[in-house]
Amino acid sequence: MSKYSLLQHDAKRWAAGAALWMVLGGVAQAHSFNVAIVSGEAGGSEQLQSAVRGFLVASAERDAHSNETADGHIGGLDVFLTPLPAALASDIAGLVGQASDTLDVVVVLGDDATTEGIRGIVAATVVVTPGTLPDPAQRTGFVEKYVARFETQPTDAAAQGYNAARRIDRAVRQLGGTSQTESLRDALADTVGETAW
Repeated sequence: MSKYSLLQHDAKRWAAGAALWMVLGGVAQAHSFNVAIVSGEAGGSEQLQSAVRGFLVASAERDAHSNETADGHIGGLDVFLTPLPAALASDIAGLVGQASDTLDVVVVLGDDATTEGIRGIVAATVVVTPGTLPDPAQRTGFVEKYVARFETQPTDAAAQGYNAARRIDRAVRQLGGTSQTESLRDALADTVGETAW
């Protein structure tokens, strides 16, 4: 076999390997994920909107860029937000919408919120609560960013949305994505008590 033939053979092997990596690795390493924020009726639309706004503040802190095609970035990945139930989310404008029919993470706000009947939840969907908030004295940076973006003081629901996003960001960065469902649940459990802002 000539040197040229060997090079051609090696190039074909490399191309086949690259194609296989894209098929197998590309599925595991998605570039985006979907998060739903679910509020109970008791909190109403204001709670849901505030939580979404808090989440959006966190999604713009790192990896943000112009001409955004998602709702922001969490964990180095594009994140798409879905506020639920839809009846409480009618006043929330400016979100891109889900990138796929599957919800990767669902953040549940309030004791009366439920995931029952939500479309897009699958076995791999991770359901979390916002987690314990830091003391108000540790929230000054968040408050400044929130006021600069929305021209109003953040509520506790906004802080909960922000805290949930920070927890998800930390877990997703640590794992490099959302495909390792059990590891993602474990990483989020590690920050339920409190996470640094």
